[in-house]
Amino acid sequence: MTRRVFILSVAITVLTALIGVGCATSSGSSASGSSVRPWYSLTPMTKLGQASPRFACDPISIGNCLLPFPDNYETTVDPMNSTGLRVSAESLARVQNTAGQFVNTTPWNESDGFSPGSEILADVPGISLAKSQVATEGTIGESLSRDAPIVLLDVTTGQRWPYWGSFDVNTQSSKNPLLIVNPARAMNEGDTYVVDLRDLKDSSGKTIAPQMVFKRFLSGQVSGARDKARLSRVRSDLAALASAGVSKSGTYLVWDFTIGSRKSITGRLLSMRDQAFQDLKGRVPDYSVSKVTNYSYSQNQYSSRLVTGTFDVPSFLDEPGGPPGSSLSLNASGTPRQMPGNIEVAPFTCLIPRSADASPDNPQSPVHRAYPSLYGHGLFGSAQGEVPDLKNTGNSNNIVFCGTDWLGMSINDIPTTVPILKNVSLFPSMPDRLDQAMVDFMYLGTLMDSPKGFAANSAFEASNSSHSPLLLTGHDVFYYGNSLGGILGGTLTAVSNGIYRSVLGVPGIDFSVMIQRSVDFAPFFSVIKSSYPDPTTRQVLFDMIQILWDRADPDGYAQYMTNNPLPNTHSHEVLIEFAFGDHQVPNVGTEMEIRTVGAELHAPALEPGRSPEPAPFWGIPKIRSYPYKGSAAFIWDNGVPAPPEDNQPNNAGIDPHNETPRRLPEAQSLLGDFLIHGLVENVCGPHPCLSPPMPKTQL
Repeated sequence: MTRRVFILSVAITVLTALIGVGCATSSGSSASGSSVRPWYSLTPMTKLGQASPRFACDPISIGNCLLPFPDNYETTVDPMNSTGLRVSAESLARVQNTAGQFVNTTPWNESDGFSPGSEILADVPGISLAKSQVATEGTIGESLSRDAPIVLLDVTTGQRWPYWGSFDVNTQSSKNPLLIVNPARAMNEGDTYVVDLRDLKDSSGKTIAPQMVFKRFLSGQVSGARDKARLSRVRSDLAALASAGVSKSGTYLVWDFTIGSRKSITGRLLSMRDQAFQDLKGRVPDYSVSKVTNYSYSQNQYSSRLVTGTFDVPSFLDEPGGPPGSSLSLNASGTPRQMPGNIEVAPFTCLIPRSADASPDNPQSPVHRAYPSLYGHGLFGSAQGEVPDLKNTGNSNNIVFCGTDWLGMSINDIPTTVPILKNVSLFPSMPDRLDQAMVDFMYLGTLMDSPKGFAANSAFEASNSSHSPLLLTGHDVFYYGNSLGGILGGTLTAVSNGIYRSVLGVPGIDFSVMIQRSVDFAPFFSVIKSSYPDPTTRQVLFDMIQILWDRADPDGYAQYMTNNPLPNTHSHEVLIEFAFGDHQVPNVGTEMEIRTVGAELHAPALEPGRSPEPAPFWGIPKIRSYPYKGSAAFIWDNGVPAPPEDNQPNNAGIDPHNETPRRLPEAQSLLGDFLIHGLVENVCGPHPCLSPPMPKTQL
């Protein structure tokens, strides 16, 4: 168990015990019957199984109203939206936790489609993945074969979409394990996809016949307005498949879903960005230095100074100052707005490398202005706790690192996380606060890059009498982050006009996919399991949560991170460095990100036979020559066993996450060349990038 997981486990145990008292005594008749303040008004619902007369399960569902998922049956026509649809999560509204609280679906119903990283969920009694020859993580290419047993078709483009399939490990021991189909890269925003399950086999190799409920639709023998409307959709899906050369023969189940539009997913954050910078009108944000810590060489041979303080950011949250638990303040059209006078006082921590500063004992010693770079901290951490650790990386590359906190997932947000897990209706607060954090980081970048910002403050001047600024301004600001900072840094990069190049350490996309495969989620899993004990319900909840998470998760921004920028945003380059077998950020999330952003991978990536997958890193092009210019990825291997191929964490061996690659001199050199010169150098030679099991160099 890592130190972070241990601390989280203790904190969550205490918080659960405290909060559990309020939940145990709350009323089960109201969705807001909790001691924790709900951040959206919750509408009382009837008891599970007694839904309103206007709601009925999708006629093709097999015993579980939540499946299949995602499903356009859970949408309604809305010509005002970009997709022409609006989510209407009626089946989700019937879900309640063990405290009797139903899910308030209002925030979900504001979306015009589903997540681009949606896990596709279905109930197929008796299926054998091996006998059906369903593509795995290591055989993704087979998902595009003509006779693939699962077809994922982008109807908008007419193209087949790559995927891999597995069982939900939490239901695998049951008679009907839940089938999970994961897209190999984020699906296109605004496009509609058809799922065709066909020629599926049981453990004896016998073809599984469609359930009687769906046979009626295949034969056209349905009656009633609702079923006839559903039949029309099934026929439309089968026609789309036929146009793509997929026969109706052998079909077990067919349905479709639409991915949310770019506007629906990114619109709020882009609006916040544009409003915030319009408010600046060319000025720099107001800020204050609260503490300057100067280091002697004997105290710190890598760093000259640590500067901490605060800066003002327009807050788009619905409480003064935007404390933990607050959500976005929205106008009547759903656009974020700043309540009059609402300002967030955000913290910053900056580390000045000794390479930049003059010697205080030698007035003639030179000053080498350092490059400015933002830094993003890890899960439930803080800038103050992590920026000081960047001493060797900053000094060897002459970079000043400054960081602020990821609101929503910082150390101050831990107390509000447990209530969210116990009642997912409270979840919107997390991505809302993360969006506010993106604005905070962009404002901090402005302070670093402008000659009127930090560079004009004595705290950022040389230690000798020259008063020379230590920050190189007017260049551009870099970004570097690890773990959560590597993940969220992808979103920040995609929306920023101040960052051109970013290094994303051990990152990934699609939180709902990654958390199940992360040891960091273990302390939280017991909480959500106790509140939502049914494993299928939990899996659908993870998928539904991702719809909102995409507003901050790079899953909703990866398509625009590099050469296909968002409106009024320039292009970017990213360097992705990750560790084989990572226990905390699973490789599947990283590889999905690499495919989506279009980065190229150092090759050979792994030693022959190192991965149990027949064809690892499918669909990721290899770097052919060095020095390379463009977005790139490097995987580092310290010998940890390969990760499992289903939705559970890798617990084998020594977790490389906190050591490899960030503490390796080669990786730090790679970072500097990329950020400063825009070049990707071959630091591993003609071999895979290997590292000792536990490197001891400084970060």
